[in-house]
Amino acid sequence: YRLGLSATVKDDYDNENRTEQLFEEVGPIIFEYGLEKAIQSGILVEFDFDFVKYDLTDKEKKDKQWWIGWKDKQLKSKKMSNEEIEETFRREVSKINKKAENKINLLDNYVKNNPKILEKCFIFVLEMDYGDLFLNKLIKYLPEIKTHYGKHGDNKNLEEFARGNLKCIINCKMLSEGINMKSLSNIILVSSESKRQLIQRLGRVLRVDDENNPNKKAFVLDFIETKQYDNQDKDGADFKRFEFLEQLSKVKRVN
Repeated sequence: YRLGLSATVKDDYDNENRTEQLFEEVGPIIFEYGLEKAIQSGILVEFDFDFVKYDLTDKEKKDKQWWIGWKDKQLKSKKMSNEEIEETFRREVSKINKKAENKINLLDNYVKNNPKILEKCFIFVLEMDYGDLFLNKLIKYLPEIKTHYGKHGDNKNLEEFARGNLKCIINCKMLSEGINMKSLSNIILVSSESKRQLIQRLGRVLRVDDENNPNKKAFVLDFIETKQYDNQDKDGADFKRFEFLEQLSKVKRVN
């Protein structure tokens, strides 16, 4: 017999048939224990959820239109497969929202009114240069804030965070999985690439901390494009994430 254990088996954006290969090698799913059940049973903590609405700049809207034109041209020329065209188009258009310029000042204003959100906090961004822009804005509220990027990440940062000497870390993907930081209480999702990644990041902040914070309740802040929110855009990535987080935040411990 062969048994596999994974927190996030399925990846909606996996184009290499990773999931199918995994099932062929290990076998079908025989048991699932999701976030909702884990919160209800007290294995994970409850969390509060808030969101900030943002708008794209005129330039960012023009950039989206450019990619729409690019997609039409590529479909007509047939130099690339439809799958390649769709993947490139989706990735580049999505990146515009994930790196929206207006998010920087909006988060600045949010923190100004809610400075405690930076305590025991991870901020997830798409790219390093973008993360540095947030650092330059937020460091005035909290000097104990640093960045932690890929191979440039310093493990000492995590040690200092665990001790409480470092309050907030801005990162891209490094801290999405593979760490057990029970003291982490807040996460800010400036960008999130897939539901799989979202679940991984929730798994960081929802960990129980019975020893130091037995009544811990986490907090998640996300961004949603105003257009998607107002139109209740069921196909929009921001709106899908908003609905998922809002529903999950209503789940309470039952024992």
